[in-house]
Amino acid sequence: MIGRFGLALRQARTLAGLTQEQLADRSGVGVRTIGGLETGSRGDPRPSTARRLADALGLDPQARGRLLAAAVDDPVSLAGRDDLPGDLADFTGRSAEIDRLLAVGDGRAVVIEAIDGMAGVGKTTLAVHLAHRLADRYPDGRLFLDLHGHASAEQATDPAVALEVLLRALGVPGDRIPAGLAERSALWRAELAERKVLVLLDNAASATQIRPLLPGSPDCLALVTSRGSLADLDGAQVLSLDVLPEAEAIALFAGIAGAERVAGQRESVAELVRLCGLLPLAIRIAAARLRSRPVWTVAHLAGRLRDGLTELSTGDRGVAAAFSLSYQHLTPEQQRLFRLLGLHPGPDIDPHAAAALACRASHATERLLEDLVDAHLLQQHVSGRYRFHDLVRSYAATAAATDPDRAAALTRLVEHYLHTAHAADRLLEPHREPFPLEPATTGRPPTDPAAWFDAEQANLAAIHHLASAQGRHTQVWQLACALDVFHRRRGRLHGALTVWEAGLTAAEALDEPAARSRAHRLLGHAHARLGRHEQAVRHLHQALELAEHTGDLLAQAHTQHTLAWASERQGNNQLALDHATEALHLYQKLALTRREAQALNAVGWYHALLGEYEQARAHCETALTLHRGHQDGAATLDALGYTLDSLGYIAHHTGRHTDARDYYQQALTVFRDLGNTYEEANTLAKLAAAQHSLGAPEQAGDCWRQALRLYRQQGRRPDADRIRHHLAALAK
Repeated sequence: MIGRFGLALRQARTLAGLTQEQLADRSGVGVRTIGGLETGSRGDPRPSTARRLADALGLDPQARGRLLAAAVDDPVSLAGRDDLPGDLADFTGRSAEIDRLLAVGDGRAVVIEAIDGMAGVGKTTLAVHLAHRLADRYPDGRLFLDLHGHASAEQATDPAVALEVLLRALGVPGDRIPAGLAERSALWRAELAERKVLVLLDNAASATQIRPLLPGSPDCLALVTSRGSLADLDGAQVLSLDVLPEAEAIALFAGIAGAERVAGQRESVAELVRLCGLLPLAIRIAAARLRSRPVWTVAHLAGRLRDGLTELSTGDRGVAAAFSLSYQHLTPEQQRLFRLLGLHPGPDIDPHAAAALACRASHATERLLEDLVDAHLLQQHVSGRYRFHDLVRSYAATAAATDPDRAAALTRLVEHYLHTAHAADRLLEPHREPFPLEPATTGRPPTDPAAWFDAEQANLAAIHHLASAQGRHTQVWQLACALDVFHRRRGRLHGALTVWEAGLTAAEALDEPAARSRAHRLLGHAHARLGRHEQAVRHLHQALELAEHTGDLLAQAHTQHTLAWASERQGNNQLALDHATEALHLYQKLALTRREAQALNAVGWYHALLGEYEQARAHCETALTLHRGHQDGAATLDALGYTLDSLGYIAHHTGRHTDARDYYQQALTVFRDLGNTYEEANTLAKLAAAQHSLGAPEQAGDCWRQALRLYRQQGRRPDADRIRHHLAALAK
């Protein structure tokens, strides 16, 4: 079977008009090797061989990236990756700085170009422009990472966290990333040793933050920007970027406002850019304002700036004047939305959240958002999502501090995310017991709940933190409930732990036994998933004690079910069976057939783990009958998937490997339909074992590799190690 690389190589060679012999002469790779790759008699080549072939073919960066990506199993490989933000079409000036920065490298040492300077001076714009100019020199990838150094020291990205992001961008799986900063830094340099990669590290806090992130290869380039001085960054060529020369500032203003708007007004333009402090960001905003006001002259605009408007908290009058002028010439509705957006704690916002914040209809709010984009006070980085530039965010937050609607707007914002998350959660798992929640006054359920959770996860975390900091205890534990299914299905183990730690604190502050029991149970579940067995058991027993004290049979049943799962994780299958049996009796007493089916499957599963396969089959087949007896099949898909998986395990361990394969394939379909990548990985691993027992090593290897990728992505190291052992044995 011809692999992806072989097919890609043959296509690229044919397009280049080369024979295999000619390609061998150019690359130094043997003609038999090339032939073997193209016919499938050889496996994927080593990275160095793939790069030699790509170089010999003379491919453009995109085609080269596709060819190198085909040489590895992991589809998240770096090859040709380009994370750079877009270059500005109206980039102006900085010719001397560009000439200096373009003269990079002598081939003997890693190239480090550091650009520092004040906020708004254009460091990132220049670095991005330069990176695009240099892109062809670094065909193996162009990476971009915002280090958030403009924020407080507590908010700046920790170097260890930054290294994890960079290593994952290189395709390094989570289970290979060490915990220590020094070890991560060493692995980062090793991964770049044979690659030509450009890394743009934006908004650095200090040289201390940057040093562990620097490549070690002379074939790589690190571009660094920072508001603070980077003179102590050893080995770096430091460019301290000043404001624009007046001539370039005038050219920038004219290029944005339009040559016809500034014709014959050079002195007025010169005064205006000086009033903007010659700062590129301020000049851009002022020029956009002139362009949108056809009856204004440059002198009129300069006069308005000269009057002196509210300053930014940075104390830089030029920037404050530009922002204030833009703000003052918004309509009252636009001004109000601009201020309220300054309250949002997350990285971006969609029109529905903005509408809740402003207490307006979504379509009207979207028009206002687009107005703010036109005024250069808001950015639309992705269709339908909006964010501030850092300095504009600061200004908006300052303006929002005295808004009389501040408290009510924050309440609306928290309630919007809570109710939308709750609605999305109900779509993901309709028959999960709901938590008490006041009816929503605005908003609507997302059409694709999993995609909504994926897009909003950073905002949801920020809102949850905000609610916790403000003592909104009810919303804190409710939002934790609404996020639980999403975290579980996506394998977001640490995210679940974080929200439930805060959720338990909130539930205890409310002193509501039902909320406390639920919080202890789900926090225990989160600990168990992370292998923290002592903490898991402690919280689960506290949950059970609270449920027994209040006589809440349903909460007792849920907790017994979770205790069974936690006991299995500890390796105590008999105790797991005891807890699952107790859960079954409670669900039967409550006459909850869906829950009874889940508990029957759990009892059957633990019998199977104990080698008691007849009892196991009887319980699981009864569970399957109950699941399929419900007409609303979608509502029970999760539990159906678990039951099919259990029956596959039983069949496999009783020698019925064909039945096992069929059950596992059905379970796999269920989990994939649900986006439950956590259980998808588990079922793939079991399906591989069944395929192997059926004498299908190729199919087994494919399933194991798919499972391995998912385990790596989820940081599940023990599971990944187990699969690697199977693959190694298969290779022998």
